Amino acid sequence: MAAIVGKSADSKLAVANQQAALFLQRRPIRTRFAGNQEPDLVELLTDPMLQRLLASDGIKSDHLIDLIADVKVRLARRERTTA
Repeated sequence: MAAIVGKSADSKLAVANQQAALFLQRRPIRTRFAGNQEPDLVELLTDPMLQRLLASDGIKSDHLIDLIADVKVRLARRERTTA
C-alpha cells in the first residue's frame, strides 16, 4: 500500500484493485482466512460484503484508502519524533 501514497484517489483505488486481483489469483480461495490469519488491507477492501457495508454507510473506498494512507504517514512521523 505504500506505493499508492501521493496518487489521486482514483489511481489509489485502481492500484489497490490491481494488487487485490494479483493477490487473489495467487491465493486459492480455500486458504484465505485459514486458521487465525488476518486478511491484508487489499483483500478486505475488495471483499464484496465489506464493499456493500461501506456503500450502505456512504463511505467510498477511495476515501478510506486516503484516510489509511494519511494515518500511516502521521504514525510514521510520530514514531520518528519519539524515537
